[in-house]
Amino acid sequence: FKQKTAYEIMPSLVGSEMCIRDSKIHIFFGRKIAPRGYCLTGDTEIITRHSIKPISEVCEREKVLTKEGWHEVKAVSVREYKGKIVRITPFMLNKEVKMTEEHLVYVWNKREGFTWKKAKNLVKGMRGKHRNGDYLIFPILKEPILEEIDVSKYYKEGIIENGYIYPKGRNQYGAEFKYKHGIPVKLKLTNELLELIGFFIAEGSTNSNGIILSNTNREMIDKFAKIGEKAFGFKGSIWVQKRDGHKKCYQLHFPSVILKKLFAELFGVGNKNKKLPIEFLGLSEDKKKSLIKGLFLGDGCIEKSSEGLDKLAFTTTSKHLVHD
Repeated sequence: FKQKTAYEIMPSLVGSEMCIRDSKIHIFFGRKIAPRGYCLTGDTEIITRHSIKPISEVCEREKVLTKEGWHEVKAVSVREYKGKIVRITPFMLNKEVKMTEEHLVYVWNKREGFTWKKAKNLVKGMRGKHRNGDYLIFPILKEPILEEIDVSKYYKEGIIENGYIYPKGRNQYGAEFKYKHGIPVKLKLTNELLELIGFFIAEGSTNSNGIILSNTNREMIDKFAKIGEKAFGFKGSIWVQKRDGHKKCYQLHFPSVILKKLFAELFGVGNKNKKLPIEFLGLSEDKKKSLIKGLFLGDGCIEKSSEGLDKLAFTTTSKHLVHD
């Protein structure tokens, strides 16, 4: 489509509103309740199941985040729009959203509680005056409790034997055999492994046959070497990278094409593409803390606030990771 001004994704009935009262479903058709006008500008970002993208790039059948969780997009409409645009910048998220005046927004305020309000009627909150404006409601998803990863879902061509999955090879006669460095089919997500995963997301990379963790702190690299050996079932190798005028950098390598594929698919490759899988929302609180600890060991720091207090800061070039 030729890009136009306003976009709308419709996960349910077009031009209607549905409510449930007394175990009955009431469906109201027409534009009095849902007028044609619920649109966002094309550059407004939408959270989809696997990425964050401008609404102009969202396609049918993609799953998008809504108040009720993930919903599949049934249709996309594009139209020209002339009129005022409301710009909303949520506190803390600090990312502008642009929509038409009639667009409904789900909010909470001390007068009405939870309610839908037209964008043009939203009341701005003022710093230092708590509860005097509208609070935007942001959905926090709940996933099933996650204790382990089934590696066979991500590496389907392997040979499974005695609870381990191995890379598959073929000899000159076509007979299959297993390569070394298999890993557990059910990879248990211990606190220690999640700290390693967090560090990989911040500082790690993949090469042709495995994953690499890098840092100038040898003690930290030695710690992750022990964690990895315990979790994956084989030892990693460590070598020193010397650079003129810089500290020594220690590289920890776990040579496994299975780990390479698993980590690349779950956590992304390249700084701008790093992410967390949606399933990790099902981690327990202490496991989430371990993951965040690993992230901060890689790309975190302590800064001073304007009031002279310590504050934790985490830096990344991945917009996806920040939202995750």
